[in-house]
Amino acid sequence: PCAVIDPTGGFAYFGTHTSPGKIVRVRLSNFTIAGALNLGSDEYNLNAAVIDTASGFAYFGTETSPGKIVKVRLSDFSHAGTLTLLSGESLLRSAVIDYGGGFAYFGTQTSPGKIVKVRLSDFTRYGVLVLDSGENNPSSAVIDTGNGFAYFSVDTSPGKIVKVRLVDFMRLQVLTLNSGESFPHSAVFDAVNGFAYF
Repeated sequence: PCAVIDPTGGFAYFGTHTSPGKIVRVRLSNFTIAGALNLGSDEYNLNAAVIDTASGFAYFGTETSPGKIVKVRLSDFSHAGTLTLLSGESLLRSAVIDYGGGFAYFGTQTSPGKIVKVRLSDFTRYGVLVLDSGENNPSSAVIDTGNGFAYFSVDTSPGKIVKVRLVDFMRLQVLTLNSGESFPHSAVFDAVNGFAYF
């Protein structure tokens, strides 16, 4: 399951872990359901999402093989296209967006993990970064656009955080967590103080 929010527009969007997938639109002012968008039969188990409110679109990643990214137009809450990734770029589990750079990055539930880069201007697959052996299933992520990095947690024991440089889409380093700090599945970023929490 995944969710994104459009505070200016006044809605939140929730992706379902169902087959086929659905996106439920919730009106924030009175916390009511404002509609549901049914996806195609091959677009199911939505586990990753990002939103670009300036351009008026949200993007939902599917837990399919290969993975698919569904583009949703916010103005009329409609299906605006599907991008099917390459073989082996499967089971999308995490995502971040670089508004200024015009790219979104989706992590795959594979061993080793992969990060797929998508150009939003023309909704095309731009490239893939294959992580190192043992850096499996990037399941959560945060982005620091100010400094040009994204951080993906991988589903290992102990957990690991992989640092990716955005400008050249390169894996820079990995932080291995302590024993017992395993399988990090969520993440938030405090841009003001410069910390990420997994």
